[in-house]
Amino acid sequence: MKQPKKRRAPRAPFIVTVAATSALALPLLAGCSSSVKSDECPPGAECNPPEVEVCPEEVPNDGAPCSYEALHCEYPPGDWCPTAVATCTDEGTWDVEDRGRVVCNPPEIRLCPDELPVEGAPCSHVALHCDYPPHLSCPDQVAACTEGGTWEVNDMTDVTCNPPPVPPCDLLTTAAECKSSERSCRWLVPGCAEPNDPVPALAEAGCFEAVPCVDNDFCSPGLVCAERVFDPCHGQACQACGQTEMLCVAP
Repeated sequence: MKQPKKRRAPRAPFIVTVAATSALALPLLAGCSSSVKSDECPPGAECNPPEVEVCPEEVPNDGAPCSYEALHCEYPPGDWCPTAVATCTDEGTWDVEDRGRVVCNPPEIRLCPDELPVEGAPCSHVALHCDYPPHLSCPDQVAACTEGGTWEVNDMTDVTCNPPPVPPCDLLTTAAECKSSERSCRWLVPGCAEPNDPVPALAEAGCFEAVPCVDNDFCSPGLVCAERVFDPCHGQACQACGQTEMLCVAP
């Protein structure tokens, strides 16, 4: 009698496990970094934006090392006529030029204070002379900026001018006298202002300073600085009949 065959035990199933590989698990490639500093520029690399070239606060020593070829620095910075100029050469050193004795062309603009300065007050431009009132050939006060950097004020009220001062424009009564004066004068005639206009026309023709007045101190005693309309084309080939300007007139 045949013995029944025994059934084989089934084999364990072959299971293949696939592990997903994350990109984060990969090692960083050579030359890459997980962090970058924005203020660094590796040697040999061209940064974008480029590094800012900044002049030293003080004048560098001639021959001292510098980093930015052709960098040009002036001292004092922003001055019209600098006293020192430093340039970074192609050899990587500062070339410092002393310009203390250089005369600028055009020269630096030197402006007098609007008001008479106080004796001994500091000033910036040596040898600058200022007359008060301005524009007079024989002023009452003269202020000079000394080598010590302070104002020296001289009272000239007791000084007799020789030659005597040129009379102001408003004392010249004819167009011929006005145009031939040693002062900068101009002969003006009334312009085309209407009766209800906010700025009236000149009351009559007369001789006036070549520049507008700024306040009553600019004018001769008895006159005031006020807006008036004059004819800018008087004696000229143009069509305008009215121009407004500050003039010294009778109140």
